[in-house]
This record gives sequence, C-alpha cells and structure tokens, in this order.
Amino acid sequence: MKKNGTAVKIILLAIPMALGLIGFVGVEGMPFHDAVFTCVQMYVLNFGDTPSNLFVELARWTAPLATAGGVIFAVSSLRDRLRWAIKYATCDSVAVYGPDDLAAPLMETLGKRGIRGGEKYIPAHRYILLMNDRENVSFYAERLRGRNVPVYMRLSSMRGGALADPRLKIFSPEETAARLFWRETNMFRISEACGHCPRVMLIGFGKLGEELLYWGLQSNIFSPEQRIEYHVFGDCGAFLGTHPEIGKTEDLVIEHREAWYKNIELLASAQLVIVLPVEGQIELLARLIAAVPERSFDVFSENDGITGIFAEAGRIRLFPWQELALTADNIMEDSLITAAMAINLRYAHIYGGVEETPENAKIEWEKLDSFKRYSNISAADYHAIRLRMLKDMGIDTDKELPPDILELFAELEHIRWCRYHQLNGWTYGIPQNGRSGDPVKRIHRDLRPFSDLSESDIEKDRENIRLLMKLR
Repeated sequence: MKKNGTAVKIILLAIPMALGLIGFVGVEGMPFHDAVFTCVQMYVLNFGDTPSNLFVELARWTAPLATAGGVIFAVSSLRDRLRWAIKYATCDSVAVYGPDDLAAPLMETLGKRGIRGGEKYIPAHRYILLMNDRENVSFYAERLRGRNVPVYMRLSSMRGGALADPRLKIFSPEETAARLFWRETNMFRISEACGHCPRVMLIGFGKLGEELLYWGLQSNIFSPEQRIEYHVFGDCGAFLGTHPEIGKTEDLVIEHREAWYKNIELLASAQLVIVLPVEGQIELLARLIAAVPERSFDVFSENDGITGIFAEAGRIRLFPWQELALTADNIMEDSLITAAMAINLRYAHIYGGVEETPENAKIEWEKLDSFKRYSNISAADYHAIRLRMLKDMGIDTDKELPPDILELFAELEHIRWCRYHQLNGWTYGIPQNGRSGDPVKRIHRDLRPFSDLSESDIEKDRENIRLLMKLR
C-alpha cells in the first residue's frame, strides 16, 4: 500500500523531467546533457528563457510543483522518523504492520505506544505482524530476524509451540479467542450442576472449532471423575486424526456426520451449545431458535447486528471473538508469559539450585525448547480457571489451601499436564535414556493415572500448585 504510494510520488516527480527532455531533445534537438541540466534548473526555479514549445512550457509549470511536493514528502518522512525516535526513547513502543481493518482497532488499544508500520523497518521495542502468513514470514526474515526484540506474528498455519526462537511469539486470533471463551464461561458451575458430565455441542468447526477443542480439553478440568462430552456437528476428522491420543482422555470428542436437526434431543439437553461462523449463520440461528424453545446459544460472530435481530428471543450470547482477540494485551499476554516463566524458574530453583531472580527467569526461559515453553504457558493459562473454581467453592485464595483441596488440585494439574502431552502426540512409555521422558519417541513414564505416581512425583504437582497460588 505505502510502497505503491511511494512509486506514484516518484513518477510525479519525474514527469517534468520527461516533458522537458521531450521538448528540448525530441523537438529542438538539444544535446542530452544540456537538456538534463536545463530541466534541473526548472526544478529550482532557475529557468528564465521563453519556452520554445508546449512540452517545455508544461515542464516549466510542473517542475516547481514537483519540487514543492518532494520537499513536503521529505519533511513528512523526517517528521515520521523524529516521531518514531521520540516514542522509542519515551515509552514501550509497539510497531504494528498489517491491513487497516485489523491494525486500526489494535492501534486504539495501544494508544500512544502504537506506531503504524508500512513497508519500512521502524525502530520499536516490540513488533506485531498482522499480515498474511507469507508476508509475515518474509517481513520477519528480511527485517526482524536477529534483532533482540519481541515479535508477535499472526500465523494461521501453526501454533506457537512449533518455534524455537523465544523472542518470536506466534499468535492466532482463533486460539486466543478459544482460551478467552473458556476463561469467561463459568464451565465449572455448568459441569458441577450435572455431576461433571456435561455435554457441549459445537455447530460448525474450522480453525475456531479446533482451538475450542484443543484448549477446552486443557481448561475444562474440574474433577478426576468428570466425563465431558464434546459433540461436533462439523468436519473435525483432520483434527481427530492428528491428535490420536484424545481417545485416551477422560472426556469424549464425538464427531457427528449427520445434521444437527436430526439430534433435537441432544440440542435441547446439552449444557452448552456453541454456534461457530458458518455460511448463512443468521438463517441457522433462526432455525435453531425455532427448533428448541427456551434454548440459549453462544455465538461466535463479528456481526453485532445478530443480537438486535434476535433481541426479542433474548437467547443469543454473542462472543465477538476477533475484536476480543486482537487487543494489545491479548496478543502480547505479558502476564501469562511472566507467570509461565515463574513456574519454570521455580523448577530450575528446586532441581538445579538456580537463584530466583528476574534475570535468571529470562535466562532459564530461553534455555527451554518450544514444547516445554508452551507447556508452562498451558499451566499458567489453566491457573485462571483454577482461581475461578476456588472462588466458586468459597475458598480464600489468600490463605494456604486445605490439604484435601491441595490434593485435588495437584491431581487436576497432573491431568492437565497429561492432556497437554497427549494433545501433542505423547504416550506412556519407559525411556531407555535413563530420564523420565524421551522427546524423540514422545514417551513419558508419568503419563499414567495420578494414583500410580510415586510420592515424589505427586509432591512436584503439589509444589506447582503452591507456587501458582502465589501468582495473581
């Protein structure tokens, strides 16, 4: 976009030169070097002769205008550079690159910290890339790789755990929206009300459906005896095929080949019905509302008018997923990363004697591979669910947890840890390398029921809970 604008300015600046050369060389036969010199005089208002033809006349009038435009362009460029330098020196500046429809709302949430990026590299403390996958990767490789600054890159084709560079964070609006949804939905109360055996119905699938399942299986963990059923009315075959260990979790993911309207009884009895973006979503909602009286629906959409259309029914809970996901706080997630680093540092302190300082937190974090970093992020993310559970249970989180509650949450944390590994293809096995896990074969000796763990391994989970309870 800005690249095209720059090209237009260069063309406009060159037009007087082209007209002058045509008039002087083409019409009058003036030597080329003399013609160039005479044309340059026009740009600086130093052409005093009477124009000999129409081309020279046009060049004489347009050259000063081009000069003025060039001066304005140069001043504007210098002004931008000065503004960038001031922001860099006075605040935690964030440069945002991407299309206006995504960048503009984000710039509002950044306030004075935000710098609107174009084609050029802008000095900043952080970078957010909102372009398509190819453009983001290309921009990062050409301008940002090797710079010791955090980069937040939007990629739809992969999850952040696939990366090795700790300064590069991949974010997906769909992933962020899924985690936000499970945090904001009081699933613990819903699950508790039906003996921790609720049924969740997803209509539609796609990327949002994948992330809702992926994070729901890690976030919705409330009881060792739970059995949550996720019924999917959409094509989730690829997701199930690439996550074969899902079948070993306590919860169920059930793919329905038939249409939702052939399961009205399930639609009516499910504790939660989520309607994802699909073609003809408004018509679908009208049919759902008509099919099941007094049924409410959680709808992922950016169409604010949906709630107005169905206002009388009062049965639509709109979740504006993209608006919520593309805010500065939710993209950068500083508090979540800080908590994950603290968890990792505590382990390094307990098992390696590393002093718990902010500097060591960063050092130890950068030692981790991407899989272990994301495991700590998963643990920190689930902690928000844990705190809400404790509040609903009426337990004071400022005091030491009662022994039975500590034991419960230690077991739930073990289940979460197992699920993170299972969702990433790990299975139970005894490594031959003398360690607890083998990342090459993706086997771990602790991928088994909590009751089968040694007392020392159980104490690790208890200690993890004690640490997390100190974090807010």
